[in-house]
Amino acid sequence: MKILVAGGAGFLGSNLVEHLLKEGHNVVLLDAFVNGLEGTISHLIASPNLTVLRQDIAEPLNDLYVDQIYHLACPASPKHYQRDPIKTLRTCYVGTENLLKCALRCSARLLFSSTSEVYGNPLICPQPESYFGNVNPYGPRSCYDEGKRVAEAMCYAYQQSHNIDIRIARIFNAYGPGMPASDGRVVSNFIAAAMKCQPINITGDGSAVRCFQYVTDCISGLTKLMASDYCQPINIGNDSLCRIDHLAHVVVDLVKKNRFRVLDDPIRYSAMPVDDPVQRQPDITLAKEVLNWTPVVSLEEGIQKTIDWFLSTQDSEVKGASTRAATTEKQSKAVPFNIPPIIGTELANIRTAIQNESLSGAGTFSRNCEKWLQETLQCGPVTLTASGTTALEMAALVLGIQPGDEVIMPSYTYVSTSNAFILRGAAIVFVDIRPDNMNIDETKIEAAITSKTRAIVPVHYAGNACEMDSIMALAKKHKLMVVEDAAQALLSTYKGRALGSIGHIGCVSFHESKNVTSGGQGGAVLINDVSLRDKADLVAEKGTDRSAFLKGGRKAYTWQCIGSSFCMSEIQAAYLWSQLQCAEGMVTERMRLWSRYQVLLRSLGEKGWLVLPGVEGEGRHNAHIFYLRLKDAEECGRFVGYMKGSGISILCHYSALHACEPGKRFGRFKGEDRFTTRESERLVRLPLFRGMGEDIQDRVVRGIEAFFGTKHGGVRL
Repeated sequence: MKILVAGGAGFLGSNLVEHLLKEGHNVVLLDAFVNGLEGTISHLIASPNLTVLRQDIAEPLNDLYVDQIYHLACPASPKHYQRDPIKTLRTCYVGTENLLKCALRCSARLLFSSTSEVYGNPLICPQPESYFGNVNPYGPRSCYDEGKRVAEAMCYAYQQSHNIDIRIARIFNAYGPGMPASDGRVVSNFIAAAMKCQPINITGDGSAVRCFQYVTDCISGLTKLMASDYCQPINIGNDSLCRIDHLAHVVVDLVKKNRFRVLDDPIRYSAMPVDDPVQRQPDITLAKEVLNWTPVVSLEEGIQKTIDWFLSTQDSEVKGASTRAATTEKQSKAVPFNIPPIIGTELANIRTAIQNESLSGAGTFSRNCEKWLQETLQCGPVTLTASGTTALEMAALVLGIQPGDEVIMPSYTYVSTSNAFILRGAAIVFVDIRPDNMNIDETKIEAAITSKTRAIVPVHYAGNACEMDSIMALAKKHKLMVVEDAAQALLSTYKGRALGSIGHIGCVSFHESKNVTSGGQGGAVLINDVSLRDKADLVAEKGTDRSAFLKGGRKAYTWQCIGSSFCMSEIQAAYLWSQLQCAEGMVTERMRLWSRYQVLLRSLGEKGWLVLPGVEGEGRHNAHIFYLRLKDAEECGRFVGYMKGSGISILCHYSALHACEPGKRFGRFKGEDRFTTRESERLVRLPLFRGMGEDIQDRVVRGIEAFFGTKHGGVRL
């Protein structure tokens, strides 16, 4: 049977959807997700029998054909329905009519989830279905109370006018797994407060009476009503009376049994809200007789199950509150975006560096690293630097960049790329990128060249190679220098050549976010052009000929040109040396994870919901970044927020530099910005780090699937 559940991402809705799927039905989950409840159905998304539609029921429901409709679409917590009372009324009135029209078109049976609130502040107890109620039509609760009453009237009118098969369930207080801690309803409020060792706030003196039914009892009542022939309103609730202060004590006692610390005096009292009913108890005689239904879960059992659910999911509102033994610690940990790689020999190398009494650089570890880089990358002489940024700054000094010069680079890069040349007085000429790999569009470079141009700076984004043959040919034609920003590209190649070794100068980063790190910051300059090597030696030594002096070629060293302090410390080099010896293996491990992301997310890409990284062309990348491109900036922001709410760190990346104030002040964009802004605003990066297990990667993928499963209607995941 094909069943529509409107409001299927809410507390009752998600539990009902899960039940119906277990029964083997095909379920269409319809929800507007106005309260950000995507996470409540993340465990259901993988079901082949589930279709998720993101839509407000106040909008027309076209081309939807089902056998049954459960109408649970309306926020039930005062916190939510009072936030936008007009929307609450529209949901109850317009939304209900839209679902009734759908039922009419499909000849489907519709069950409307009404509420005990239709009885208002009742003057009789218990309340039978024949009781007309005592409701205030003009007050803070009236949008919900009267909204549900008018929805019942709408159901009656369609039943009488169009002979629609209607069921109406007047649901009394339900609770259980799936209730967010911040929901605003009494059970979740009390449990969350107690677990966080905070006061439990009771409005009124605690004598107000409610009847609480566990969610499985409620779902059982709804499905039995749907299957019955009874077409009049019927109460679905637990008829066992419970004072609010008694509920608070039950919660406190059970939280203590779960080894939480609670306050010595945990209960506080405050004024009762306007129109809050004093007593509420269902007469369920009709449900027992007609449906053969009665609730079976006791209050204590239900509260304990709800506490267990909070623990198993580690709801974000109660994380960190537990003083239990750390059995749930692993579950509560968020997925980080990056964990800097550690080999295990770093500390031993650092101790050796300290014992060698040579800490400022140019020691044994520095020489080992520089030799390894030169031999592995088949590049020119290497100078280790304090950071990737200082590597670029050193390159600008070596080239002799000065005021009036122009430097061409992509607008999609980190600010260090432009800052290095702006500090020397250059103007930056930004050009557009290629949408297939986010790199500089080599076909746009020549149009940006002027008589003032001194250099081209290609940036190998995510370790993917720019079209270096074309760029080097342009540089040769116009007598320009090429500085490769290979910050992200260690061990990536272009036509068999290491990135960073092709341009006149190459710059590499060993920042802690990179595949290989020197324990924080760190970088290297690769001087590939022979004519620049002497100048590079001077610049690296603060503008002096100290390097030649140390080699025995000078009696003393003197100031020769402008330079600076660029060198990496020996402690950093000691750390880096541990990592370089395992660099190939680290890239292999990252590539396995990178490729696995491609496989796991391929179906979402094929549906057109996202764009996966482009397949490499003339080069081999190093799996530095796995990125996705979404529809636009707005979706990108929602996606990042959703994943963060799921405990998964997802980051956007660079902003288009030419659109930033310094970019406008110190540079200009040449040509049309067809792709830079558009692509930069919709790109996000996924967690990828050494030691990332497949279980963590699977959690990331499930989060992505959950987001897109709730966003795109009519497509089964």
